[in-house]
Amino acid sequence: MPFRAIQRCETGDEVCDDPSVELAGDNAAVETGLREGRFDLAAGTSWLFSREGMLGAVDALFIDEAGQVSLANVVAMSGCAASIVLLGDPNQLPQVSQGVHPEGAGVSALEHLLGGAATIDEGRGLFLETTWRMHPAINEYISTTFYDGRLDTAPSTALQRVSSSDPLLDGAGIRYVGLVHEGNASSSREEAAVVADAVAGLLGLPWTNGDGVETTIGPEDIIVVAPYNAQVALIHAEIERRLAPGIRMRVGTVDKFQGQEGAIAIYSMASPVATMRHGTWTSCTADTGSTWRCQEPGPSPSWWPARPS
Repeated sequence: MPFRAIQRCETGDEVCDDPSVELAGDNAAVETGLREGRFDLAAGTSWLFSREGMLGAVDALFIDEAGQVSLANVVAMSGCAASIVLLGDPNQLPQVSQGVHPEGAGVSALEHLLGGAATIDEGRGLFLETTWRMHPAINEYISTTFYDGRLDTAPSTALQRVSSSDPLLDGAGIRYVGLVHEGNASSSREEAAVVADAVAGLLGLPWTNGDGVETTIGPEDIIVVAPYNAQVALIHAEIERRLAPGIRMRVGTVDKFQGQEGAIAIYSMASPVATMRHGTWTSCTADTGSTWRCQEPGPSPSWWPARPS
């Protein structure tokens, strides 16, 4: 079905390259186009839809990544539409907050709607119960801990696996690598070296994807996540020293990888587990067939085998 669309964007923004979508460099162009009936669909940020000129401009407002949008922003935009649809996952990264705000001001609209529940009630919304990315061995923990056990995997996810003679690398699931180090806070050279060794061991191994197609693991297939920029820099340097100067690996903090996926994700905690806030490490497990974790050893959680199962 053909439609007429306009996107409010600036130079350098991510823009839609569909020829049927008109790009607007200012808010007035969107307001005028909708008022004159020249467009069926408009895309923009809260700065666009909360403007006085957008009052009653659309029938329905779809808010993507609503787990990152505060209730105040949703209220500010609400006047532009008769209906609002919130899309997102409050278990993912929260909205970026700068400055000092009253307690609860940063709670997203979705969190308000859920009222403390882990997932949406059937009478209040739709829960998308199938993940097409996570291997069942990873999803089992994620679903039980964060989604009331309601999240299932598509059959194709079980096909994902790494093939290796090393039992630590072979197969799929979560791998725990214990590492002894002391006195580290935001960076750890010991962990950076272990991560570089893991990357070196994984590159070139056979990887079977969700379509059952076997390929060779390359740098683009591995995501390395760390909670601090200092550790990201150390890992970058160690990988280059271990492999080749200038090698392009996906290494960064978790906010860099939201929405992305990889065959393998490696998470370096950088500091001993006693100094980490609960929940910090969980973000890297969402989009992978196999996940590793490095930290100072302590009692190994029952759901996280010290050796692969």
